[in-house]
Amino acid sequence: MNSRILSVLAVLSPCVVAMAQTATVQLVPSQDNTLYEDAAGLISNGQGQYLFVGLTSTGVIRRSLLAFDVVSAVPAHSRIVDVQLAMTVRQSNAVGPDGATLHRVTTAWGEGASMGTGNEGSGGVAAPGDATWTHAVLPTTPWTTLGGDYVAAVSSSTALPVVGGFSFEKTERMLADVQDWLDGQPNNGWLIRTDELANGTARRIDSRNNTTATAMLPTLTVTYLPPGNIQSFGTGCSTSGNMNLFQSVTGPVAQGNTPVLTVQSGVPLGLFVTLLSFDVRPEPLEPAAGCFWWLRDIPYPNLGIKVQDNLGNYAEPFSIPQNPALFGIPLALQSVLVDWAHPRQWALSNADLICIN
Repeated sequence: MNSRILSVLAVLSPCVVAMAQTATVQLVPSQDNTLYEDAAGLISNGQGQYLFVGLTSTGVIRRSLLAFDVVSAVPAHSRIVDVQLAMTVRQSNAVGPDGATLHRVTTAWGEGASMGTGNEGSGGVAAPGDATWTHAVLPTTPWTTLGGDYVAAVSSSTALPVVGGFSFEKTERMLADVQDWLDGQPNNGWLIRTDELANGTARRIDSRNNTTATAMLPTLTVTYLPPGNIQSFGTGCSTSGNMNLFQSVTGPVAQGNTPVLTVQSGVPLGLFVTLLSFDVRPEPLEPAAGCFWWLRDIPYPNLGIKVQDNLGNYAEPFSIPQNPALFGIPLALQSVLVDWAHPRQWALSNADLICIN
């Protein structure tokens, strides 16, 4: 884990704001292309209206490449909280759904001036700068592995329809890909492939260059939390105080100021602790019905054991250190209540994700 995050957790210093302020942007690819299986590596479709993925009727592989300019659309140091990649199958000869996987590409690749002929299924003559089966960038940069250099681990998966829309939904790895690109790591986009076992499973998919009236361009939807903002996730468990355990953080945004942590349970003299993590999970765990655990798995530091008042309320200010190194650091908070009068005997609050300003 980033040492800056560990040091922040060690001094218990999240930065908070008075209300949630996530934002969402939709991006079309900055470039896309198809890898057509071809030993000579002379086929591409940089400017084509379609992408292709799967196996043709003769068993020849098609794979799609897409890249998105995240840096130009999302403020630096923001925290990515949701992503979705939506695309549309325009035509296929498939007889039913087929699985497809999304993989992070490890070599920079190109989109040249090539244009597929006809329905573009066989591509066109590759141009300088194109990605082909043998080259990431023709003619200067070969792939290390024919058919593209990519991480074997799956960033996300989906079922391709015979015709119609489909999407790759957020996973921890897909979120990490987009976060890494925003944070300055090499952005070579994703490769889409199928299991490549059955002939006749190739799909023709609208590309970023599609100009037909019904075109549905590939779209990456990104939701992010800018520095100096906070987002709440989920709802707390029920308590014996006839309410859900509720946590909130309010107060000034800037470092050097003093926000306030509030925890409400309705449990007289309720005993609780607020735990810290560096992020929330893409999908929470549910250790008991209606109770959701949002924090990532680390040795959790905490804000100390606290006791609520006779009405089951607690509020305490705490200081945000003044340190430029904290800018953009994400922190997540979630409270755990001891509740002997409830059959469960404990409760979890909602979680708050904070991005330090």
